[in-house]
Amino acid sequence: MDCIALSGSAASGGFEATDDVDFNLFVQDGAKYFTYSLALLLGLKASLRHSHTGGLRKITCINVLWTRRERSPFSRRDEDLAFELLRSRPIYGSSHFREVITSNPWTLRFFPQLEWTEFVDRAPPSLSGVGRIVGWIGRHPTLLAIVDRLGRGFSHAAYSFAHWMKRNDPQAMERLAFLRRVKFPYEVFQD
Repeated sequence: MDCIALSGSAASGGFEATDDVDFNLFVQDGAKYFTYSLALLLGLKASLRHSHTGGLRKITCINVLWTRRERSPFSRRDEDLAFELLRSRPIYGSSHFREVITSNPWTLRFFPQLEWTEFVDRAPPSLSGVGRIVGWIGRHPTLLAIVDRLGRGFSHAAYSFAHWMKRNDPQAMERLAFLRRVKFPYEVFQD
């Protein structure tokens, strides 16, 4: 993991209790689906922890997940992507986020304040046993490739199931189509 950034209402200051918490993630190449799978599982864990409040609801959302290859430089160079970066608030890896902005100077044409905005890292918590295992996997390219492939299968099944459950909801299907358009080519399964 290179950077974890809050996005959406949690980053903009408009967060309400019914909102989910949106994240933009910046990861190393070859770890996209492993990371996405772990994020889904952590989100499920958070949902289960808070299920006593009236059922299972989505608490976290991976807004966009970029690999190094996808962001060095970005293939899209428009105001919408620059705005997504402007609204991102790194909570881990702020120096890496600064490097992303520096390596994509086109963003400054839209939002020059990105050049002088300060990002501060919070002190990361010590790694849990799971965190140490994830780090170990990340240091073994062959194992990471296998786990990432498995993660793609798992996360695609979860993604497909979640959208299948909403297949009869026209508003949900319109929203999905909209998100696929505006996130292109960075929507998670558009590679």
